[in-house]
Amino acid sequence: LILEKNVLIKQKNIVSQSSLDRNKRKQNIKNAFNLKNEKKLFNKNILIFDDIYTTGSTISECVKNLKNAYPKKIGVLTIAKD
Repeated sequence: LILEKNVLIKQKNIVSQSSLDRNKRKQNIKNAFNLKNEKKLFNKNILIFDDIYTTGSTISECVKNLKNAYPKKIGVLTIAKD
């Protein structure tokens, strides 16, 4: 198991998602991440860790970016569900 850092980078400051409704969360997180060093992810299994899953907006945005690196699989692990 290899932990890759500096691959999915938050590129803009966002308002705390916990203070927003479903539609505002999607808008808030849109284009918040940038994929770098995508060659490291090609044909790899990726596991995303997220602290709280509420609407799935953050995970959806992350997955959208990560798919551009053509990984083998993308999984998600969350600590809590709101």
